[in-house]
Amino acid sequence: MPSPIQVHSDSNVEMDWETFGGEDSDVYLLALKQRMKEDRLPLDNDSIAQQFKLHLYRGIAYLASEKLRDISDLVSKSA
Repeated sequence: MPSPIQVHSDSNVEMDWETFGGEDSDVYLLALKQRMKEDRLPLDNDSIAQQFKLHLYRGIAYLASEKLRDISDLVSKSA
């Protein structure tokens, strides 16, 4: 479970859920809801949005801490 930190939305990039998840957006949403259910969190829209942001920011922080030289390094992380 990600730490409940204050997420600052200081980016000028905006993306809707379908663009982010593409053809697998339903799968990602179900996975997030399942994780929230296991963590005994409410499944209302605000909680889902907050948990998504927390997981996303944690993932970004993880990738930022790695020594990635190029896209092949990033791809190898997902294998």
